[in-house]
Order: sequence, then C-alpha cells, then structure tokens
Amino acid sequence: MGPKDGDWFPVEVPEVPGVFTQGRDLVEVENMAREAVALMTDTPIEEIAIRIEDHRYQIA
Repeated sequence: MGPKDGDWFPVEVPEVPGVFTQGRDLVEVENMAREAVALMTDTPIEEIAIRIEDHRYQIA
C-alpha cells in the first residue's frame, strides 16, 4: 500500500500484474484488493488471502 492520497489509500498487488485499486480505510483496502485479485485471476474471492503492507512511513 502506498501513501494516502487525499481520502483514499492507493493499492497495488505486485504478485498479480495489473491489479491496482483503492480504499478509504484498511478494511476497505483489503476487500477491494481481494475482489480485484479474484476478478483478474478468475479465482473465487473466498480463496483469496491478502496481506496489507503499509509503506507510508518508509524512509528512502
């Protein structure tokens, strides 16, 4: 997960190229990411597990 952009948290799923989404909070982020991965991989959503990594405070 990248820095918060306004009222949204932008999300990228590097394990599945092309999966980008966003959510207003961490619960919504997880749900949106699971849905996006399920759609892109044609996998039932209940089989998708997501681990959220918050990168807002990484120091370069």
